Amino acid sequence: PTGFEPIAVSDSPVGDALPGTNYFSPSGHSASFNRNGKVTFLSTISGDGINSSNNTAVFQGDSSSMRVVAREGDIALPDGSVFAVLERPSQNDVGDVAFRARTTPPAGSNQTGIYISRGGQPAELVVGSTMEAPGTPENTFFDRLDGAGFPIPLSGISSPNLNDRGDFAFGARLRGANVDDDNLTGIWAVIDDEIRYVARSGDQAPQLAPGVVFDRVVSEIGQAPQPEFNNDGVVAIASRVRGDGVTAENDTGIWMGVPGQLELIARKGDAAPGFENGEPFSGFGQPTLTDYGNLVVRGYIEDGNNTSGIDTTGIWAHVDDQFELVIREGQTVDIDPSEDGFEPFEVIDFSFTSGWGRNELVNGNEEVTFFVEGFNASGEYEHLLLTTSLLSVPEPSVSLAFGAWVLLVCWGAKRDAAD
Repeated sequence: PTGFEPIAVSDSPVGDALPGTNYFSPSGHSASFNRNGKVTFLSTISGDGINSSNNTAVFQGDSSSMRVVAREGDIALPDGSVFAVLERPSQNDVGDVAFRARTTPPAGSNQTGIYISRGGQPAELVVGSTMEAPGTPENTFFDRLDGAGFPIPLSGISSPNLNDRGDFAFGARLRGANVDDDNLTGIWAVIDDEIRYVARSGDQAPQLAPGVVFDRVVSEIGQAPQPEFNNDGVVAIASRVRGDGVTAENDTGIWMGVPGQLELIARKGDAAPGFENGEPFSGFGQPTLTDYGNLVVRGYIEDGNNTSGIDTTGIWAHVDDQFELVIREGQTVDIDPSEDGFEPFEVIDFSFTSGWGRNELVNGNEEVTFFVEGFNASGEYEHLLLTTSLLSVPEPSVSLAFGAWVLLVCWGAKRDAAD
């Protein structure tokens, strides 16, 4: 880095966005940074007239200019409802900002929903807990739980994660006369301001036997990641299933597709590509989507050959309708980026770095990056951040070196060789 630039500093003035107020506690936990250099974040504020009902706001800007997207206490809806709680802002590269909020009306019940500010305009409600859920029987609504049973103050509607069209997918719990534990949760996508059904607990799971249904597609709102959603409107979900023939060995799957056309990509119990003896998947992490429609997911294999005493871990990619192994524990790979060189590295473990347990991160160039641990050619134990292109993943085998498809070794930290 050539230097660091502060965006928001505790006890420093907010500026023209809110004259006479200071940032009190900017939250990095809820910050979002886009490729145009804009940051969106949540912060408490202090100053004259600030109290517990108006001391939190969503900001967007940079070091030279900042705007208030929404503030607790401000009018949120035409009926005079005001923002009571703001949470989890996100933005896209166009500059749209989305956030989750609870509002308090002049009379009646609170409402929870997702709001979007487009083009610097005031935020508008897109999904709310008084709305009927598409794809469900009449009088089935998105739920408002106010945090009951969850470690966060808001409802059964998950946080938004905008694509560059201003669309997003979300998970939600439901309420209504016909809602029970078997059909309590679902996933929807907002496309061109229209809420579209994706999947619901109790509904038939695509490409599985009749009667095999989704089981709690959203298990814990606020703890589980929101569904993956790319710029082409493709959704990716991981879900458990239940029904005849479903056991602990095959009760989880990965699906992707546009709403109404989900395709099964992989299922627990399927033979894992890249393993010679047909070892089955024993589980999956959360899938990650790219804008080219490729999918990356962490998987686990029960093969008994790993060193940690648990299932072997690997990363797989669905590219051009093929599901292929990218890298796995126990594999020796080539980390020399030159075409003719060879530098072996024995992968022992993956270092998971994301708050949701994700190891793999994907950028807009179809490159995936991940942390690994293992032994270098000298027998020293290292931590490496590796990057590879999804567009050049070859047909893998456990003995195949990583070769030319490792593009970059970004960081290494040596320690004493393990016993």
